Amino acid sequence: MNRKDYIEWIIGQIRVSKGQNSESVVLADDDWQNIYNISLEEGVAPYLYYCINKSGSELIIPEPIKNKFIKTSQNVLARNTILYHELSKVLRSFSEMNIPVIVLKGAYLSEKVYPHNGLRPMGDIDLLVKQNSLLKVQKILLKNGFLQSEQLSIQEQCDKSHHLLPFTNLSGTTIEVHWNIYPPHIQPFKIDVSCLWKRSIQAMITNENILALSCEDLLLHLCFHTSCHHLYIFGLKSFCDIAEVIRKYGDEINWDQVQQYTELWKAEKGVYITLYFVKELFGVALPDKVLVKLKSESFNQQLIAMIEKILYREREMAPKLDQNLVNVLGKKGSGIERALNIINTVFPAKSIIASKYNITRNSSAVYIFYFVRLLNLVFRYSRSVFRLLRFETTIHTSFEQANQREMLRNWMKSSDD
Repeated sequence: MNRKDYIEWIIGQIRVSKGQNSESVVLADDDWQNIYNISLEEGVAPYLYYCINKSGSELIIPEPIKNKFIKTSQNVLARNTILYHELSKVLRSFSEMNIPVIVLKGAYLSEKVYPHNGLRPMGDIDLLVKQNSLLKVQKILLKNGFLQSEQLSIQEQCDKSHHLLPFTNLSGTTIEVHWNIYPPHIQPFKIDVSCLWKRSIQAMITNENILALSCEDLLLHLCFHTSCHHLYIFGLKSFCDIAEVIRKYGDEINWDQVQQYTELWKAEKGVYITLYFVKELFGVALPDKVLVKLKSESFNQQLIAMIEKILYREREMAPKLDQNLVNVLGKKGSGIERALNIINTVFPAKSIIASKYNITRNSSAVYIFYFVRLLNLVFRYSRSVFRLLRFETTIHTSFEQANQREMLRNWMKSSDD
């Protein structure tokens, strides 16, 4: 069995209906070790173990591997318990200051969508607050022992991203405070965060009253986050989240609204291809009319193959390459055109250098900063370029993967008009 076979086997166990026996397959100890390792890498090990136990399967997990699944499940539950304890204190502080908050992604899914909160690993806690509450929120978190890596004003942080710099405390809990769910200046996507607030619903987490995204916005956010935002880099866990949301809310989901909001967000391509894979992989029921209406004319087998490569790829085999380097070296054209593109990138217009280094455009110092830029680029990229020139397999694999992601990103942003 190769990695794709193992992932498909894992998906098969997760998609089995409650009480339905899965196909009895005799697996060798090495197969079970690979299944455990891959499920762990893909962020679904606790849920896979839960599903195998609940399915009534006759599968017999070797005792050493079973103990690994149990230990991992216990670790996830312990980690999540700490995160929810810290979240409870934060939510209580927000409530005392009358600050409305929407709990996003993992912290919501783990408690409200999955059967219990030890099945879905969480790296951090994502919260959405209104932009005019950011300063209050920052003060509350700093007062409660959280720290940020830099001391920047709220405006400086908002200029950089759709969320503040992460807050981390001594327990290792990291909180990302969002004021939007995607950078509002990045085209063509148009996410009106005020509409998310208007459609939000009352919910309760850790015995604290909170707000949550409507089931339509929750589904759309997960699809958008998986596709347009992160280009499927989080693997199986992201698809599993979406499948579980659809199973959880079922007939409650207004698919006409999902389609309407998707079109307003300009995210039809990313949402369509994500739902396509969720349906194909996990067998969840989706209205055909939704997929038909969202389907792009340019959707083709090449895109399917591209996402399958991302989903089934060997993780950590190839080093990650800076996308800026990939964009420059991977640009199409003749040898001369590509050389000119590299030169123009290394030595851009004076106005760009002046803006980057905060100096006057006509200052003679601009030439010094050309040299500074050259040194920075050499320090940052020379090793990767050298390995590319030596035709090292792993670095070329990284280059190919990064090129595919960029092609996918450009397709999702493009218009069929």
